Amino acid sequence: MDQPAAGPARVLQEAARTCWTGVIAGLCSLLCPGIGGILGLPLGVVALLQLRGNAALKGAGMAWVGIVAGALQLYVAGSAYLRVQEALDQGPAAVAGFLEATCRRTFEGAPVANGLRPALERGVASDSGARLVEALGDFKRVEARSGYRVRWIGGPVLEVDYELAFAKGAPASGHFTLVRERGELRVIAFAVRSPVLTRAVTAEGKATPELGIFSGPPKPAALRSFDK
Repeated sequence: MDQPAAGPARVLQEAARTCWTGVIAGLCSLLCPGIGGILGLPLGVVALLQLRGNAALKGAGMAWVGIVAGALQLYVAGSAYLRVQEALDQGPAAVAGFLEATCRRTFEGAPVANGLRPALERGVASDSGARLVEALGDFKRVEARSGYRVRWIGGPVLEVDYELAFAKGAPASGHFTLVRERGELRVIAFAVRSPVLTRAVTAEGKATPELGIFSGPPKPAALRSFDK
């Protein structure tokens, strides 16, 4: 009577009956989220085709893990990318509306986050509009975007740098933190700088019930971010 293989021989037999493409697909998707998911999805499909041609092979479970986990990761990454791009596209209009309202000091309907509004209307930053108009003139338009950073705090929080045009023509730039509050992109913090300003015109918003996740500049250690 034949005895089952033992020790190294049995290990080699099991290895020969395993579809390693499927195992690698599952491990990529589980252990390396992101890039691993991109690899795990096609590798899982390849593994299933290999298994279909050889019923003696094992590894279908891991192949399906690679496919499902990889597809979910691609969906999440794609959704996040689209949300960020939408916010970047809407950024110039939000910043323009914010600066126009700040210079006029009329904030009704302006894209100002609730946590920043009190500081602009009657708080420490209530002179922001007057300082901008005195030094730079009336706000004209948002020009080129010079850079941005995305922080993910329950959703995209954008820190965007723009070149700005004012009536007196002096060069100016601004750094704006944009959040989505009640479905609208709004400014929660800003800083405008120019050679004709003795100090930057700046203000930061506070946490609100509608935007409780934001309470000033995020703490880098608690966030995943990327720069561009």
